[in-house]
Amino acid sequence: MKLDVLLEKPSNKIVLCFFIATFVLFFVFVNILFAPIWAHYPTGYGFNEFKFAWTKVKMDEILGVWMAHPEDLISLMIYAHVIDFFFMGIYGTLLSTGTLLVARAIGEIKILQKIFLWCFFLGWIAVALDVIEGINIYIVLFNPTTVIEINTFSAALSTTICIQLIGVNLILILVGFVLVIVVYIKARIKKE
Repeated sequence: MKLDVLLEKPSNKIVLCFFIATFVLFFVFVNILFAPIWAHYPTGYGFNEFKFAWTKVKMDEILGVWMAHPEDLISLMIYAHVIDFFFMGIYGTLLSTGTLLVARAIGEIKILQKIFLWCFFLGWIAVALDVIEGINIYIVLFNPTTVIEINTFSAALSTTICIQLIGVNLILILVGFVLVIVVYIKARIKKE
């Protein structure tokens, strides 16, 4: 299988360095860049409500609240989405390197190793959906008085599937790390 090359290249040190670096950057982006931006939005009309508006009516309601707010919340959301495009590369790399680390470490269970190799792409599929969401969000943000239903629906659908893929990928990584620990402990017990 062509994916097997990922079991050897790049080296474990490089993959682990990328994993650790993107893990740190993930928390920097969420806590230092995004959190202060999210704090500006009124309760019920924030970042998540905006991404999950689903309908033109709900999007118009959110944008109406933002336009009536003394701060320029639309420009702030545009800025947040510029940051989000950089963030996509961070979480895509974090998920793929985490999955790859597990795939390499679980080599004794070949079927699981193959599953994890195939799951290597889940993070990047989520990123692709996030890009689709971002484009639709930009269309809405740059034309807040003429929102089109397809943009709100496409953004919400892309976000929903993206978050589900991220969740599945995170669960797989966590389960994989637990399996790796169990296999390691069993091997240590057998040696004794």
